[in-house]
Amino acid sequence: MRSKNAGSRMNLNQPLVSIGIPVYNGEGQIENAVRSVMNQTYTNLQVIISDNASSDRTGSICERLSAEDPRVHYSKQPVNLGPSANFATVLDLARGEYFMWLGHDDWLSEGYIEACVGMLSEDPDVSLACGQVVYYQEGVEVFRGDVVQLPQESPQKRVTAFYRVVWDNGTFYGLMRRDQLVKVKMNNVMGGDWLLIASMAFLGNVVTLPGVSVHRERGGTSRSYENIADLLGLPKFHAVFPHVAIAYFAFRDIVWSDPLYSLGVFQRVHLGWKCQRSIRLRHGASLWDVFRKILSLCKQYGKSVIVRDDEEPKNPGDR
Repeated sequence: MRSKNAGSRMNLNQPLVSIGIPVYNGEGQIENAVRSVMNQTYTNLQVIISDNASSDRTGSICERLSAEDPRVHYSKQPVNLGPSANFATVLDLARGEYFMWLGHDDWLSEGYIEACVGMLSEDPDVSLACGQVVYYQEGVEVFRGDVVQLPQESPQKRVTAFYRVVWDNGTFYGLMRRDQLVKVKMNNVMGGDWLLIASMAFLGNVVTLPGVSVHRERGGTSRSYENIADLLGLPKFHAVFPHVAIAYFAFRDIVWSDPLYSLGVFQRVHLGWKCQRSIRLRHGASLWDVFRKILSLCKQYGKSVIVRDDEEPKNPGDR
């Protein structure tokens, strides 16, 4: 099996690449994800699996893979840290010059890391290189994700351009320079992955490469905004108006919250305003759209109250 011998054939002259795989109860998919990394044409790898206190067979599967290949490092958390903290954990444990996240239910095409390392090595202005994401539903390809190209010289123009094109944000699963990534805030908010990639775009160019892909099965933790809000422990408002929330957090990060945006006050306000407006208008979250949705929700709530009030009590004492 090629993956078993890959560790002994590592080219230590190559930059070390760390791949972080956060997982929770992923017994049905984790082996496929890890093997897609073990079988990469690029061999100088460190695979970091952080098990978020799984209650299924995830641990035994990962321990077997770790015993098979010394590049695979497995650790299990004593308690569930939550998804954002688990994503941060694999980054904290990374030692590679380059780093990327991989979902436990995703997998990489065989030449993915080699192609991304080649781009980052050739062009120091590039902060992130990725392939296009291919999405599947029960094993059948259903669509392909964003092709994000941010070659602009101006950091502000790159950030603005990112928020104008981002949709599924498969760019999040690209290969990044770890020394840049550790400077970026990891926000436990709706759209935190968008904010992170916008910050990486501020630091350098973003390139989507042809011919390589991250393959993602739909229906996981990001299957709905309601599920994301529940997992992150966010107020229900974030699930009902996700792009209003994302727009607010993008504005907050740029204008005052994130010191990474090393701009003057006027430049930060101007950039933040443009980005939040772009997010809202592209995703049907203008002020009028929000007002209409609130009005619709109020009408629904009013009808449910009327129905409950019209119901006869079960006994006179209920009144």
